[in-house]
Amino acid sequence: MGAEGTLSDPLLVQREASDAKSHLTAGNLDADVLVVGAGPVGLLTAIELTQRKVKVAIIDRWPEQEIKTKAIGVAKASLQIFPIPVARQIEKEACKPKGSRVTEVVGSESTTIIAITGSDKPAKNEYAPLYTIEQWKTERFLEKFLNGLGVQIQRPVVLKDFEQTDSCVECVLSFEGGQHVEEGQEARQMRVSYLVGCDGGASFVRKKLGFEFQGDVAKASFVSAHCRFDKQAGKEDWSDIFFGKNVPGGNPLVSGFCVSLPLNNNEHLINLDLDEEQQKGFLLDEVDAHGLRKLKELTIDDILDMFRARTGCPETTVKPENVIWIAHYRVNSRLAEHFGAGRVYLAGDACHCHSPVGGQGMNMGLQDAKNLAWKLATVIKKQASPSLLSTYEQERRGIDAVITKAVHAGTSLFSHRNPLVFFLRGRPQRVIGATISVVPDAAKTSRGWSYSGSPLAQEHWERPDLLNTLRDILRGPFKIYRRRQNLFRWSAKLGGRISAGDSIPPVMLDPDDINITADHLERHGGMQHLYDVVRSSPGWTLLIFEGSASANKESSANGLPIWSFDQLVTMGEEVQEADGGGLVDKVIVFPSSDFEAHETFSILAQCLLLVRPDLYVGLRSEPVRKGAITRYLTGIGAVGLPPASDECPPGTTVFDPLPAAIALVVLAIAISVYFFV
Repeated sequence: MGAEGTLSDPLLVQREASDAKSHLTAGNLDADVLVVGAGPVGLLTAIELTQRKVKVAIIDRWPEQEIKTKAIGVAKASLQIFPIPVARQIEKEACKPKGSRVTEVVGSESTTIIAITGSDKPAKNEYAPLYTIEQWKTERFLEKFLNGLGVQIQRPVVLKDFEQTDSCVECVLSFEGGQHVEEGQEARQMRVSYLVGCDGGASFVRKKLGFEFQGDVAKASFVSAHCRFDKQAGKEDWSDIFFGKNVPGGNPLVSGFCVSLPLNNNEHLINLDLDEEQQKGFLLDEVDAHGLRKLKELTIDDILDMFRARTGCPETTVKPENVIWIAHYRVNSRLAEHFGAGRVYLAGDACHCHSPVGGQGMNMGLQDAKNLAWKLATVIKKQASPSLLSTYEQERRGIDAVITKAVHAGTSLFSHRNPLVFFLRGRPQRVIGATISVVPDAAKTSRGWSYSGSPLAQEHWERPDLLNTLRDILRGPFKIYRRRQNLFRWSAKLGGRISAGDSIPPVMLDPDDINITADHLERHGGMQHLYDVVRSSPGWTLLIFEGSASANKESSANGLPIWSFDQLVTMGEEVQEADGGGLVDKVIVFPSSDFEAHETFSILAQCLLLVRPDLYVGLRSEPVRKGAITRYLTGIGAVGLPPASDECPPGTTVFDPLPAAIALVVLAIAISVYFFV
């Protein structure tokens, strides 16, 4: 397979001039990365790569953007990785549900609210629920930001074929009559370093790679409608979940679940399920790819009949002009066998798909994009070996598998018609609804998934030498430093501290205490949050904590190095200079007086955290050692780093057996004295 043009003649580049435009021409067809699919995942992938000065082309098969409501839930974790202007636009325009209610409906008449979570008061902290906004709006915000970087989506362009070589991926593109093709020329060849398939559940890229899409399809069908109610069930800015159970002689459409999610302008997205019996009145003679009969196109009246039956609200009405979007579909619960091979990778629905219950799908895909993009950029810029890319599947596939299974189980529980399941399903909700108001807000949601088992998650700890340990034992055999160090390290398993592999927690910043210029702050809208610093930095961010005076005194007494604040600042500057600012892009030094930062990260003694571009901690080192950073980066595949300017002793294993041995010896002596003296 040949290629027109060369890699030195790129398809799309990050233009410096504001009036420059990216385009496809017959003689200019190459890029570092080709992204296939311009949904939210593909757009974020292209943005992350372009911001790191990687030459990107992004194509989409549709002549113009699809205006579909689809995935409306944007998690807080997604807002934290979006570019700052995009996140702020979504926060401004999205609906912020104040809470949710769970209601049981029996026979369309008897309704019982069994759980209420949330309140009419605004959220007080970072742990907010999903924001809801139409998917096409999220795409539009991302596309506008990408355009500002000098990259345009090329439409309609279809990836028809590709082949990998040792040095590139050779692609065949079909322009389907697109505006960039001369008459009679329908296809072009393109050569890229890497290909990323963000092309959905029916991914051509995944199929071409030969990866199985493991899982199954539900026999039940799902129906969605985005509309504005004239009269509605529940509060307009609350989420409602209804579980319906039919009674003898009642309406058969009652059985099943209905979810009503609020959007702005008094609009809602409602989702309902139809079992095989309920589908019979809507089936066509045609079958789908799974051999199951297709449903006819449903009208808003069809959907309202189901909605009224399941919510116990017969007065609900919708004017025809207030119907914005209707869809029906079967739910696949599937996971790709692999997430990539060689120079070709998958992200988003191309890797995993499941029901919309829980609003996880798009948010999972966005995390895929963030994880993959910085690794691709690092390899393309020759800052790390290609072995770094193998960690993408290692980190993401396991998490995506757990979420996919959980959503599948949750959907099965939601959809089950068995009366016993209906009864049991409501019991935990009653308990949760009665107790959740007394649970602290931060405990109701998780910081997110951890990559603690990844080869990129490493911790460096040092134990006191033998002489210092003996002195410590003499001061009190049950209070030795190494015992407390053991317990503190283990506390990570219980969420007691931020460990390597965890996402960074929310921390506000004082610009006077960090090495961020006023110009940088102004260009990024006056950053005040640690998330803002990390996501606006193309490289890694080094966090150095001065530690508390008492903890540092104890570490020093046990022979561990402790540095002054000025020395820590100098050390951070030296780390940046060592690699020319290519990998470690930002350094933040938190003084001991910043109690909030130390407490949020659960920092006691002086330590450092090296944070990846996707907001996860790669390295945690206690004490602070420059050599630990160099050794870590070299170990994960970084290339071209100079030798460390300071020696760094080998780190210790997680379990220190000495405290347990001392305790056993003391216990044995005590028993001997008790029984034999």
